[in-house]
Amino acid sequence: MARVRATAEVRTEHGLLIATKGQLGIALLNYGKTKVHYGKVPVRWHGKRFKVYWVMPHDLQFIEPQLDANAYIARPPESSLVYPPLPDPIFKFDYHFGRNLRRFRKEKEMGQKQLTRLLAEQGIDVCQTTISWWERQRNPPRGAYLNALAVALNVPAFLLLINFADCSWLREVRTYINKLTQSTCDGELV
Repeated sequence: MARVRATAEVRTEHGLLIATKGQLGIALLNYGKTKVHYGKVPVRWHGKRFKVYWVMPHDLQFIEPQLDANAYIARPPESSLVYPPLPDPIFKFDYHFGRNLRRFRKEKEMGQKQLTRLLAEQGIDVCQTTISWWERQRNPPRGAYLNALAVALNVPAFLLLINFADCSWLREVRTYINKLTQSTCDGELV
């Protein structure tokens, strides 16, 4: 742990004030992290009980570091491969679930009632009306339902969510997957 001071107002992405300029806190070492925390320092500010905030290093002044200040910055594990981020579609959460469900069901020449029977075999009890409602909606059902639909239709679950009309984004995804496959699978015996 190291004592730190805010060199400027520290705010969340949504503008909520976390720490005022000059406020003291404690920087934590080896605190749990995820990809969104890389490059930031975990800080417990005085007056903010038990809450840890992730702060950019340039917003901090290390007062009493026990180690080099860079040791407190969250970094990705060296053992894991770091890939570029998957390209985001224009409308990130604009799912096309209903359209894709209908598309894959019709490709398999399957009626809605037949799909309900296949789901029932997996322990998912839904009626034909539910399938019809899902096909009219854009947002997918949760967890077990989505997985069961993918198994029944014999397609990977992520294909039920993709916007197949956005060709430029699909090309970016194809390039991303090709690079990922090449870096992951080179040298593997086939």
